[in-house]
Amino acid sequence: MISPDKEDIEIVLKVQKGNRDAFTELVERYQRRIYHFSYQFFRNEDLAAELTQETFLRVFRFIKRYDPKKKFSTWIYSIARNICIDELRKMKRGKVVSLETLPPGTVTGDTEALHLKDPSYISMRLEDRVLLEESIALLPEKYRAAIILCYFQDLSYQEIADILGLSLNLVKVRIFRAKKKLLEIIKSKSDPSDLSHGLPFAGPTGE
Repeated sequence: MISPDKEDIEIVLKVQKGNRDAFTELVERYQRRIYHFSYQFFRNEDLAAELTQETFLRVFRFIKRYDPKKKFSTWIYSIARNICIDELRKMKRGKVVSLETLPPGTVTGDTEALHLKDPSYISMRLEDRVLLEESIALLPEKYRAAIILCYFQDLSYQEIADILGLSLNLVKVRIFRAKKKLLEIIKSKSDPSDLSHGLPFAGPTGE
């Protein structure tokens, strides 16, 4: 059986040769994951769809620069992360890009379907999920991407390190501190009795 990473590379090589059907397949493989990453970053469905579309527009533009010796997932998550950081900085400057300025048709806009088709979105009590997402959106920029990649994208520490361009040890420290800050935020927003059941923090798939 061909591994997902090798399948990605085979598809990307076709895209690099100009195969547009292969690019569509690439979008289908990753649009849900990139959308979820963007959504967790801002908790805004329209913006998440916009940033997902921007991610794939950038992937299409720079696909020939991708090195097949590296994991494609690392490369595309790095692009998505940079786009989210850029958007966050625009917001801080009061400059938010409108969805209408982006060419349509690259990624589906059915954000509700993206949520409902993902089992992870129905595996947790709704009130817990909302509280957790709201709290993550309040984390400082440098912690937000790491905790999203860890808990919602289920990536290993090494994969997160590759995406963020950090050392493995620094990623572990950053996630530890992010969890601590996240719990402080959650406690400040919650009734103590509501925390008795705990929040479902599932650890990353590897270190």
